[in-house]
Amino acid sequence: MNPVLEEALNINIKDYNEAHEKKALPHPIPYKMKNLCISAIDARIEALEAEDQMQGEEYEECSFLSNALKNGWLVSDIEMLRSIFKAVNTSAEGRKAKVDGRKMLDQLNSVKMDTVVKRFEMMTLLYQYCLDYSFTTQNVKDAKKLVESRHKKNVIYASEYPNDKDFEGFAEMDEGVAKLSFLSIVNDHDKNQKYQGMRGRDARETEEYVLSEMSSEEIREEKNQRFIPNPGQRHNDIKKSSSTVIKEVFGEDIYDEINDMKTGSYEERKIPLYHSLGTKYQKQGHDVLEIEFAGSGAEDVAKVHKGRDGSIDTKNLLPEDIEKRYGKKVSKGNGKYFDYIRSFDKPYKNSEGKEFQRKRYAIAGATPNWGFISGLFNLGEYSIENTKVYAQRFAKDLIEPLFKKWEKGEELPHDINILLTGHSRGAVAAGQAAKKINEWVKKYTDAHPKCKEFAKFIKYDLKLIDPVPGMITDLHLSSCDLSNIPNMNATVMCSLAQEHTDLLFPLQYVKGVKKIVLTTTDHLMDIWTTDESQKLIAGDGKKHASGYYDAETGEMYRGSGMSQMPDGIYVSDEKHNLVRVTSYSQLSKL
Repeated sequence: MNPVLEEALNINIKDYNEAHEKKALPHPIPYKMKNLCISAIDARIEALEAEDQMQGEEYEECSFLSNALKNGWLVSDIEMLRSIFKAVNTSAEGRKAKVDGRKMLDQLNSVKMDTVVKRFEMMTLLYQYCLDYSFTTQNVKDAKKLVESRHKKNVIYASEYPNDKDFEGFAEMDEGVAKLSFLSIVNDHDKNQKYQGMRGRDARETEEYVLSEMSSEEIREEKNQRFIPNPGQRHNDIKKSSSTVIKEVFGEDIYDEINDMKTGSYEERKIPLYHSLGTKYQKQGHDVLEIEFAGSGAEDVAKVHKGRDGSIDTKNLLPEDIEKRYGKKVSKGNGKYFDYIRSFDKPYKNSEGKEFQRKRYAIAGATPNWGFISGLFNLGEYSIENTKVYAQRFAKDLIEPLFKKWEKGEELPHDINILLTGHSRGAVAAGQAAKKINEWVKKYTDAHPKCKEFAKFIKYDLKLIDPVPGMITDLHLSSCDLSNIPNMNATVMCSLAQEHTDLLFPLQYVKGVKKIVLTTTDHLMDIWTTDESQKLIAGDGKKHASGYYDAETGEMYRGSGMSQMPDGIYVSDEKHNLVRVTSYSQLSKL
């Protein structure tokens, strides 16, 4: 079997079994995990068919596994099924063990395993085969051990088929124990939520990334692909893809290393990943404030990979599910709450019992829910002028109590990381919020001279995605100077090909930036795209936001991790490969 597919299956099997052992596998999660395995196997089958390799053992094994899973076998059965397949295929040609084995594989391929009775019958058939032919090869002996271990795994079966009417009355399966265990899995909601959260954190905090594999043929095909412009490129009459222009300016060999990284083995394609800075800082003993500013007209920041798309949809969701997805509504005071400012609290205790705060806010863009003018003007409760004040308040709520403790000597000072991210008008709001927060810090330390030395512990990470103030607002926010803010680490990502006219939506000039990423995407800047290549590799099987690959360092940057890129100016192609610009000559040619 292809090693990448094998690795993906092994990860899913491990996750499946581990979740079951921790009673965190309620219906219908097993279906989702199974579909993930089937998708991976079917993708490999398609690849083999494309290469006209349908006569080999790998194709036969993949087809067998795909059919078996589609017929009702479980993710946790995959190891046993592969062992059975191996045992049959290593039997001597023409022997009865081979013939009987082939008949058995045909049954596994065709019989629907959708009741506990059928499962028991098929498991008995497998066990009998192994019992009859365990003397033939070591592979059959190994398969026999796995079949024995799976024969009475009723609880996992119950997790996948809770509505099977045969389940309760099938004595041979020890249904009493299994039913009770299954009910505890379903009912133990808190334990499941906690475990799922832990698995999600593990996946988000991973520090390595596996580049998606490309065959040499795919690379050749990519070179010959016809350029299809996006809306921004069409609006600006751009005739070439970014990758074509990058090769013209930097030379054809600029892509050699990138292509080499995508054609190596699974291990060779593993590279360092930088993301989830909030978690990283918190575990280093820092307090963290994260604020995300949505673009105009959006009720929520766009996170398609987390099931969100810029709007807040509470239909068919329980209150706890709403808070898990969108956060808690933030208080305005006097018993009133913002509809479109929500917060998440993530406290963390170190090994010494010291607790560090991580507070994250999601703030709507200007004029949400204003009908046909939604997002057109910088107006309403979530205008730039208002949201920068809210951000200052959130920062004050975190920083002031800490300064007071430090001033009294109740605890030692430590870093306070402020991470601000915004898109479009939200990016302009993020820049203004940083200035407003710094303004408050200066006023506070001027009024409390003993606290002046604490200001150095406040560190800013800004990611501004295509900052455009919009017409009228541009008259007073056409530029933003961040250069006077201490400990400022700002990144600006901007499109040179957005589809809106410069007259209506001119790009804001931002001073004091350490990193600039130039693209020719449209104004959405790919914030809606997800990284499909990681869904079979990440520990929780979830999708992630797309990251950017630095061709020079061989590292991947995603989300807040963009702040960790080396300082400089970069150009990004359509595949999110970054190339550093080192001269004005290169820049003008681009």
